Amino acid sequence: MHARSGGNIEVMGLMQGKVQDDTMIVMDVFALPVEGTETRVNAQQQGYEYMVEYLRLIQQVGRVENAIGWYHSHPGYGCWLSGIDVSTQMLNQQFQEPFLAVVVSFCFVLYFVFDCF
Repeated sequence: MHARSGGNIEVMGLMQGKVQDDTMIVMDVFALPVEGTETRVNAQQQGYEYMVEYLRLIQQVGRVENAIGWYHSHPGYGCWLSGIDVSTQMLNQQFQEPFLAVVVSFCFVLYFVFDCF
């Protein structure tokens, strides 16, 4: 639903859940306060600070899910990881492995879990 809410503007969010055996279970998602354009979403310092603070606060209230991936939209132009997306995924995987990347385009959903190293 969040991916559609941006209309023609890209949106981004984080997925929470757990890894059980060889399965990633997404239990919740939350939107990130990032600036998007029709072809790019910029998760700058504010977005990363929000993400860290959100994860800290949910642990304080007893939620045990970890961040296990991120998603963003490609509104109307298909599902694929751009060069910037691959760089973002590689950065995320430096801190947590595995980490899921999902690209949503209004008619398609494509997900990636890959080893960058």
